[in-house]
Amino acid sequence: MQRVFGDRFYVELQRHGLPRQAAAEPGLVHWAYENDAPLVATNDAYFAKPETYEAHDALLCISDGAFVGQDERRRVTPEHWFKPAADMRKLFADLPEACDNTLDIARRCAFMVHKRDPILPSFPTGDGRSEPEELTHQAKEGLRKRLAACRNWPRRNRNTGTGWTSSWASSSRWASPATS
Repeated sequence: MQRVFGDRFYVELQRHGLPRQAAAEPGLVHWAYENDAPLVATNDAYFAKPETYEAHDALLCISDGAFVGQDERRRVTPEHWFKPAADMRKLFADLPEACDNTLDIARRCAFMVHKRDPILPSFPTGDGRSEPEELTHQAKEGLRKRLAACRNWPRRNRNTGTGWTSSWASSSRWASPATS
């Protein structure tokens, strides 16, 4: 992968207090240093602030049809909150280059859209209207035609939200022989 991605290949490290992360980290760091691959510190964020961990945990249970007291269920840790840069720097104080590389990646991903005026279709304005006036005129004309077409359309019963209105259902054209 390093050969394929070149200088865009990083070894990701996360510290959420999970035993598997702690067990894997020494090997990952060792491999990265041996192969001259940069480290990057990342943090899966599932909730905004640490105090919302319990609420998020309850929402996971609701989502999965589980109970908070169950041992075998999907979980995240209290460390899965959206950490600011200062907290990430403290967490990775022993590997400051891992935090520096997050900035490198962010710079590489930065993209600024050039601002421009909206491009609207040209409307022929035979009556001396400006393009915005013509667009307004055409929108109102389209709405008028749609409303006229809808006047004869069957309507739902506004009182119950179900069934058709009695005037439509009882009309001789639509009523069944049993109801006419």
